[in-house]
Formats: sequence, structure tokens, C-alpha cells
Amino acid sequence: MKLGVMIGIEGDLCAEFRGAIEMGFPTCQLVVWNSALYTEENAQKVREAVEKTRMEISALWAGWSGPAVWNFYDGPETLGLVPKAFRGIRLLELYAASDFAEKISVSDIITHVGFIPETPNNEDFCGVVSVLRSLALRMKPRG
Repeated sequence: MKLGVMIGIEGDLCAEFRGAIEMGFPTCQLVVWNSALYTEENAQKVREAVEKTRMEISALWAGWSGPAVWNFYDGPETLGLVPKAFRGIRLLELYAASDFAEKISVSDIITHVGFIPETPNNEDFCGVVSVLRSLALRMKPRG
């Protein structure tokens, strides 16, 4: 199994990729939290860095906007696709991530979906399942 590291899209990708490869990591997850970075210019930058270094990008880590509190108290109210107040915009940002992933020839995207309620009767459970289905259907033709 190949082990990899997480590398942010901002900065000198060639240098970041080479550094990871020199440490023995031939693969990475490319991290993008700001959906404004899903540009053709950045896609070209990624493609060129991959070509120069032969780094394998196993997945695109797709972040999203809005509040994010990384704990078990406020996390369920702020993280991922669970909070209804942010679900719509975050789905659109994940659509953009999906489009960007295709531009850089990466088939998988990763995100933190949030604290999905355990009870299927919970309206947030149904809402999260619905938007995940929508995202999966959008990505399905891309493999």
C-alpha cells in the first residue's frame, strides 16, 4: 500500500511534491479549503507539477466555507453537510471541487461530511443523504 501526505494547493507545488517524494511519499491528497481556488489557472499549475514530479494525487480534499469548530460540542452544529444553514452552499462548493478534480485527472474527492445523525428519521439525516446522493450522481459519470 502506498502511503501519502496531505499537500495544500497554495504555494510552490513542485517543491512540495518533490519534498514529499524525497521523504518516501509517492502519493498525496491535494487540499483545497477555498473554493475560489478551483480555477483553470490552478488546474494547469497542478497538472504541470504532476508532470514534472510524477507525484500521484490520490484524492482531492475538498473543504467548504462557513464556521468549523473541530470538537464534539460545537462540531455537530458547524461541520460538513449536516448543518442545514450551510448545506446548500457547501454542496455547491463540493460540486466545484468535483469539477476541479476532473480537470486535474483525479477521480476521488474527500471531505468531512459532518456528524450525521444516527436516527434515519431525523430530518438532518435525510437532508445529508439527499445531498450526498446528488453529489455522487454528479460524480458517477467520471468514475
